[in-house]
Amino acid sequence: QIPDVVYKLRSLQTLFARFNKISTVSPMIKNLTSLTTLSLRENKIKLLPDTIGELVSLSALDVAHNHLQCLPPGIGNCRQLITLDVQHNELVELPQTIGNLTLLKRLGIKYNRIEVVPDEICHCTELEEFNIEQNSVDMLPESLVTHFSKCSSLQLDRNKFQEFPPGPSNQFVDLAAFSMEHNKVKIVPLGVFCDATKLSKVHLKDNLISSLPHDFGLWVHIIELDLASNQLTKLPDDVKNLTRLEILILSNNMIKVLPKGVGSLSRLAHLDMEGNRLESLPAELGYLTSLTKLSVQSNRLTVLPRGLGHLINLKHFSAGENNLTQLPEEIGTLESLEELYLNDNPCLQMLPFELALCRKLSLMSIDGCPLGAMPPQVVDSGPSGIIMYLRTQGPYRGMIF
Repeated sequence: QIPDVVYKLRSLQTLFARFNKISTVSPMIKNLTSLTTLSLRENKIKLLPDTIGELVSLSALDVAHNHLQCLPPGIGNCRQLITLDVQHNELVELPQTIGNLTLLKRLGIKYNRIEVVPDEICHCTELEEFNIEQNSVDMLPESLVTHFSKCSSLQLDRNKFQEFPPGPSNQFVDLAAFSMEHNKVKIVPLGVFCDATKLSKVHLKDNLISSLPHDFGLWVHIIELDLASNQLTKLPDDVKNLTRLEILILSNNMIKVLPKGVGSLSRLAHLDMEGNRLESLPAELGYLTSLTKLSVQSNRLTVLPRGLGHLINLKHFSAGENNLTQLPEEIGTLESLEELYLNDNPCLQMLPFELALCRKLSLMSIDGCPLGAMPPQVVDSGPSGIIMYLRTQGPYRGMIF
């Protein structure tokens, strides 16, 4: 418990009682009317007294990582609150009086059991981010996001959403980041991001999305797009319009063809197509000279395009678990390559001597590759021995050392 003497310190402005074993907070907390900062983080508190509402000077309240099942209605009387952190508790609801906290900028409510977000929260117009990750919410109040004009980040991950938040097409106009991962969303609404000119990050990983809207080509402001672990069978040709993209993650879908337009994404640094159904890669992939990481692991590839050799900034290349029969000689021009994953290509019999020209190559995975055209003792020596063999026995040995 908080010692009784503490409740007599009427001039106390800051109270830190974090990382203890406090289980109860006395109603006498109301005496600390000068308190501006109260932190009870990492304790065992199950209930806050309603008298906490008499702390009218309180601007920061941190009761994260406790066992709270509810917040007292009196919390709405703490109208000077700017920061309220109740994440990692057992809250099943928020009081309607939370709408009284009109100065609130930071509200931490992730990792609780909240099922319904009260309509009154729309009055918290000063919020700078809204994060309800890991709750049980399946719908937001109508047009809620439009009230958060100062909110730059909306995170709805790990809830029970089946559709996007209801509201006008311009409701995300002030956002810089939108995340709705690990839900059950099936459809991305038409026009949902077209007016969001500040939006640079969109994360929709692990949903049930089977197609992208017809206006996908208008998402031109996005820099980072994660659509991994959905049910996509096609990437629209209009991806060529998303020329600001630097990160594109499409792993674990059912995409059969990578459109030629992907070659227009000149800023792309990370492309992840792992776990799809690709049988070939377009030659235009060679135009992506900004790529530093490329993964086409776990597809149905039999060959790689010669244009791969133009990816002079590529550091990490993963092409394991395919049906590759050979690597293009042009791989030797990948002067930045550090990591190469070729594991589990059952038809790969030989590695090109040009691989010896990749001077920065330090990690190579070849497990599950027969490499029958190479000397058995070299293959048995493992990746490091193979690299050494290519460098010392091939036609390029004089260029290496």
